[in-house]
Amino acid sequence: MDDLFPHSPITSSFDVMKKIELSIRSIWLVLLLSISCVAPYEPPIIENGTSILVIDGSLNTAGESVIRLTRTQNISDAKTTPVELNAEVSFVSNDGSIYNLTEAGNGNYSLPPQPFDNTKQYRIHIRTADQKEYASEFVPIVPTPAIDSVTWKVTSENGVQIYVSTHDSESLARYFRWSFDETWKYTSAYNSNFEWLNGQPILRKENIYVCYRTAASGKIVIGTTEGLSADIISEHPLQYLEQRNEKIRYKYSLLVNQYALTKEAYDYWLQLQKNTESLGTLFDPQPSQLTGNIACISDPTESALGYFVAGSTSEKRIFISSDDLPRARTYITAFDGCSADTLQVRDIPRLRPKELANIYLLDPLPSGPGTITKYSTTTAACADCRSVGGTITKPDFWQ
Repeated sequence: MDDLFPHSPITSSFDVMKKIELSIRSIWLVLLLSISCVAPYEPPIIENGTSILVIDGSLNTAGESVIRLTRTQNISDAKTTPVELNAEVSFVSNDGSIYNLTEAGNGNYSLPPQPFDNTKQYRIHIRTADQKEYASEFVPIVPTPAIDSVTWKVTSENGVQIYVSTHDSESLARYFRWSFDETWKYTSAYNSNFEWLNGQPILRKENIYVCYRTAASGKIVIGTTEGLSADIISEHPLQYLEQRNEKIRYKYSLLVNQYALTKEAYDYWLQLQKNTESLGTLFDPQPSQLTGNIACISDPTESALGYFVAGSTSEKRIFISSDDLPRARTYITAFDGCSADTLQVRDIPRLRPKELANIYLLDPLPSGPGTITKYSTTTAACADCRSVGGTITKPDFWQ
């Protein structure tokens, strides 16, 4: 949901979007259940199957622009977010110039890098397959200053707090949002050194013990220098990693994207942050209706979710090595609870190929010189690091 409301001009935070959609649909239900002793009431948006178009993305003056179109759904529906296909998406300037985006699959629509006129304003226009038209307000292009630094400190609890710092010497950018992608190295519970070939153990060709995983931020991080004498943001908290977090067990990388916002876009993200992260108690302000800058112009009764922005982005990547951190005795991993077993060599011929497929061989267990009578084994979920979403291919940027 990142740019749904503006995500980066370069990337979108789909995880944030899904989080917001769920919050919008469920927040009143949660409040009602918490104070009621009678049968729960389900608000109309949960009952009637309302499907609202969600616009996630922005015009990027510094690279490829990507817009993602999805639909909200009921809480009880499948978790896979419905995507909007066969739509016509374009950027339109206030002098009438049109930039048509190309459908790229899975609800994504893209536009290669273009020379945009920074003196003009732009809007997004969408025509869905059912011929409904949506458009945003015209918005100015907001240039983003460079990130000064991304730093980190070890806390008193031996966790890692990461910060971002920036400034604008021309004082043109007063409102900021940050998103980030995390990449970390991890290992499976066991190292499978052998695999099956025609029912016989052979040395494994691929290393499936070490993986790398990348995940987009699901957080809303915003900041402002409004009211300050200098347009400087110093060590704004960005991400916190607890001491036993698996992400810092070996090596961790953070790619930070920074976007300058208009006051209106900042207020939108601020309200979004309050609605999703500051539920608090029943005595706190109740969640309010989000109002973006995109509307259905062909049917005023139709709603849309999103805040369209235009501008550049700046980014910076850092690495954190476990060698620079206090050692944690244990880490919480996705492979906790795994165990190993043994397989007798004499039993192998009796096993069917389907049974062998989920037996991952670790090491041979000899009973005497040159004699292997059994293997230590485990399951795919414990031996194949890819089973939890990573890849065995080291990223190009990895150090």
